[in-house]
Amino acid sequence: MALASLRPLRSRNFALIWSAALVSNLGSWMQTVALSVLVYARTDKPAWAGLVAAAGFVPIGLLAPVGGALADRLDRRKWLILTTLAETLFAVILAVLAGLHHDPPWALVILSFLGGACGAIGFPAYQAMVPDLVPKEDLLGAVSLSSAQYNLGRVIGPALAGLVLLSQNYALNLSGSRYFLEHPPITDYADLDRRMRSGELSLAIEIPSGFARDVQRGTSVQIGAWIDGAMPQRAETVQGYVQGMHQSWLIDLAKTHFGQNFSNGAATIETRFRYNPDVKSLPSMVPAVIPLLLLMIPAMLTALSVVREKELGSIINLYVTPVTRAEFLIGKQLPYIALAMLNFLLMTLLTVTLFDVPVKGSFMTLLLATLIFVSFSTGFGLFASTFTRSQIAAMFFAMIGSMLPAIQFAGMINPVSSLEGVGRVIGEIYPAAYYMTISRGVFNKALGMADLQAEFAPMVLAALFILGLSIALLKKQEK
Repeated sequence: MALASLRPLRSRNFALIWSAALVSNLGSWMQTVALSVLVYARTDKPAWAGLVAAAGFVPIGLLAPVGGALADRLDRRKWLILTTLAETLFAVILAVLAGLHHDPPWALVILSFLGGACGAIGFPAYQAMVPDLVPKEDLLGAVSLSSAQYNLGRVIGPALAGLVLLSQNYALNLSGSRYFLEHPPITDYADLDRRMRSGELSLAIEIPSGFARDVQRGTSVQIGAWIDGAMPQRAETVQGYVQGMHQSWLIDLAKTHFGQNFSNGAATIETRFRYNPDVKSLPSMVPAVIPLLLLMIPAMLTALSVVREKELGSIINLYVTPVTRAEFLIGKQLPYIALAMLNFLLMTLLTVTLFDVPVKGSFMTLLLATLIFVSFSTGFGLFASTFTRSQIAAMFFAMIGSMLPAIQFAGMINPVSSLEGVGRVIGEIYPAAYYMTISRGVFNKALGMADLQAEFAPMVLAALFILGLSIALLKKQEK
């Protein structure tokens, strides 16, 4: 009797269309589960997950009668091909949107509805074709097999989706949070090192192969979390978030998938800090203090050199000689640039010998960046001197105006990417942020000119702008 019910599969055309329908049915159910997981991970709202799932099933009740009427009036074969291709097209659009991370919930709901509508109006054509594909004596078995493949897909599809999405669910648990932004996948360890050294990544999650299978079996699994340790405070914050979300994921998985509690060790997370494995503060803070000193001290000294002449009255030499404002200010600036470079060499020597923080990258890259940066800092001192008349006022303005943005908005404590509003704007245009990236990159990450060339242009523009502004504001004659 069982063999008789399988007899319709001897008909080649029926076997082909039955197999294709089974694969399509499995894929549709897997897509339904994946969509719900994706929407919930993106929005953290169960209502959206329920809405996108409902959008795929509502057309079945509404449009199935319409599909039956169309199957009676149109060429069933062509109609089935057309609706299947349309359903495939919407599935491809869904995959592209999800891959590009341009997947707002409302768009997923619409595409889910359109895909469900195509399936609803195409399925009656498949059912109506069955009597034409098998002999009359096999018709009852063919109808039973068609019903069996639908129910089989409804049972196996979600189960397969659960296994496939288990590791994806872990990744979505992180990328869907408001604490992390997902980037394109990492291809290998060299790619991980390159992207983390450049500052593109602060955290990389390594999920081992067979993760879903091992978790389901209760086998101990270790997930790798690679964290950029160049900024210890941020690294420890990232570690805390990752461990908290990991425990939350385990508890949720135990309740919703397996009905048991294996939050005590079935899957553990192993944290590794790159570029600063011991998470020491000196490798991070010493390269960040150098920019602060090279910003504040040259700015104060340069500002005092001009304002002192105003107080003593020797500024009159500028008014009565044919020396231009540019020549006067650049002449004041150059000695302090040379002094600042000497200070930089001494600080680098102390960093390597006294604090035991080696220069791992290109020292010539750091030297060139320092020259540009001290040109800005001395230019800032010239700018402060153009509208101050006393040495105390010039020193105060140069110190506060240079140090406050550098400490608060240049990435010394918190990365510029985490700032918002005016603070983010200041961090993006202030050259100390770029020099701090170069200093930490050369000392901690062994970076060179090829890795840091993008950081030079903003510093050059800032140095030229502040010098030009100082020249424009300096009066050739007192009123």
